[in-house]
Amino acid sequence: MHYSVNDIPAEVLVLAPERDGEQLDLEPYTGIEVTLLDPTYAPVSTSGFVVSVDQDSLTLEWPEETVLTAPGVWRIVPVLVSQTGPRLTLSAVPVVVEQRSGWHSLASARASEWADAPLDDVQLYTVLEAAREQCEEFAPAYSGTVPTRYRQAQLVQARALWQSVKSNGQSQIGGEGFAVTVFPMDWSVKRLLRPLRGRPVAT
Repeated sequence: MHYSVNDIPAEVLVLAPERDGEQLDLEPYTGIEVTLLDPTYAPVSTSGFVVSVDQDSLTLEWPEETVLTAPGVWRIVPVLVSQTGPRLTLSAVPVVVEQRSGWHSLASARASEWADAPLDDVQLYTVLEAAREQCEEFAPAYSGTVPTRYRQAQLVQARALWQSVKSNGQSQIGGEGFAVTVFPMDWSVKRLLRPLRGRPVAT
């Protein structure tokens, strides 16, 4: 699931927790507490999620206020509570929040010719951001709209990063058990960012 900075999500989040591959029985639990963590893992104060619990699923409605105020991977941490005392913390639900910057987004990357782009939002966001940072570090500074060739270089480099992760089974980066090894820029990416200038030949 992914949004843009300052979005107020309208969709309802439905979770069906499992334990050891089987549906978790939620009947003993009478309520749910929800903590929202920002990209630095700091808890965020909100007016609260609207939550409900039935026998095999949880329903969460987002607060009616702007809480997704920064780009990055946010996390929703649900905790089941019961009248008798036991509490059960469920796996965090990642939420990707993107900045509208002119660089590639999850949607634009998937709409490109990148046929095997990661289906997981966190994985795709991670490689796109890593590639963007590398491109900005290497490319000449610019003002205004991101140049088209910079966006293309970001996409090519993101694909290279993703291929390096898939080919190296020991790579571990970032949250959610995902990691990206910093992959050297290919010459073709460098040429997109810093094209060779032709020189007249003296005769």
